[in-house]
Amino acid sequence: MTDRLQQESFAEPAGGAPARPAKARRADQRGLHLSDEDVALLQRAVGAAMDDIAARYYLESADQARVSVSSDAIRITIPIEKLR
Repeated sequence: MTDRLQQESFAEPAGGAPARPAKARRADQRGLHLSDEDVALLQRAVGAAMDDIAARYYLESADQARVSVSSDAIRITIPIEKLR
């Protein structure tokens, strides 16, 4: 049985050259970019959503939300101040 698994798992392609293992995951080289207008839209929408729930947790926005974009994520930071 192990001989059969060996043959099927590591079979050589036509031509006799050994098969190269496929890369499990290729890195996506495309960058992610948002226009200034879309960043501003996202900041306003996040600010409005935060305003709706901030009072329930005795918070207020200390500043406008910050949006950072990298190749694989959009990160949103909402600076807050605790109400006293």
